[in-house]
Amino acid sequence: MVHYDSLPLYLALRTEVGSGPVLLLVARMLSGGRVCFTHLLIDLWKLGLKDGFECESMKKDRFDKMLNVMVEELGRRGIHYHPVDISEAKWLVAQGIRIAEKVGTEPVERRWIDIVGDISGVKIEGSLYKCYACERGELNSDADELILKVARREIKTAGTPKEAKIVFLCSECEKKAGKGLK
Repeated sequence: MVHYDSLPLYLALRTEVGSGPVLLLVARMLSGGRVCFTHLLIDLWKLGLKDGFECESMKKDRFDKMLNVMVEELGRRGIHYHPVDISEAKWLVAQGIRIAEKVGTEPVERRWIDIVGDISGVKIEGSLYKCYACERGELNSDADELILKVARREIKTAGTPKEAKIVFLCSECEKKAGKGLK
């Protein structure tokens, strides 16, 4: 088995905080000018780690071309990637798995997660769901229970027009929103 944490990180990118489901892309360098990568869809506000794909080996220049096309296409739809530290990428995956296990979302293939690296040391406590605006703020137990109830009910309709749109903020972000700040 490959220990991906031992491979040099080529890049870790994610879409904006509070923009809906997170797209996470992690690529690591292999020998011979090749990369392996994973691209994951993580719904932090309802279903958790939902989907993804990976490539175990691709020439770096081919990967770069694919990435440029993907970034341009998503950019036309108003979706933008930002670099993140690998610890942030691991937190996103661990939180996505935590939610998916509670909701009952179909698990994604383990090899997709493995490229991100070892997440066993990532400890997440407090509310199951976190603040929509900052992704780290705690929600009260009533909000947590409501989101989980809706997620379980909508596991098959998520991503469709029938999906309920629910957003909860932590107390700190509520204060900022009340002052007209985002």
